[in-house]
Amino acid sequence: MKRLFIICTLALSLGVSGCANLPKIIDLATTGISNPVTPDMVYRVENGMIVAVSGLLAYKRACIAKKIDQSCRGIIVKLQVYTRQAAPVIRDLRVFGVET
Repeated sequence: MKRLFIICTLALSLGVSGCANLPKIIDLATTGISNPVTPDMVYRVENGMIVAVSGLLAYKRACIAKKIDQSCRGIIVKLQVYTRQAAPVIRDLRVFGVET
C-alpha cells in the first residue's frame, strides 16, 4: 500500500511539473553546453587515484606477507573490481577534460 501511494504521488508530481518543464528540457537538448571538466579537475582525480591505489597496494602486500588478518583476501578481490574499472574511466576523463 505504501509503495502504491509513493508511485501515485510521483506520477502526479511528474505529470504536473513534467509538462510545465518540457520547453526547458527541449531548450537544453538543442543548445550547446560547455564542458564542466577542467584540466585541474582531471589532475586532482588522477592524483587521488594514485594515492588510493598506492594504499591498496600496501594493503595487498601486507596481506600476502600475512602481516594482517587473512580475511583481507576477500576484501582485495572486491576492491580489484573497482580499481580495474577506474583505469578506462580515467582515460575517458582525460579525453573529456581536454575537450574544453
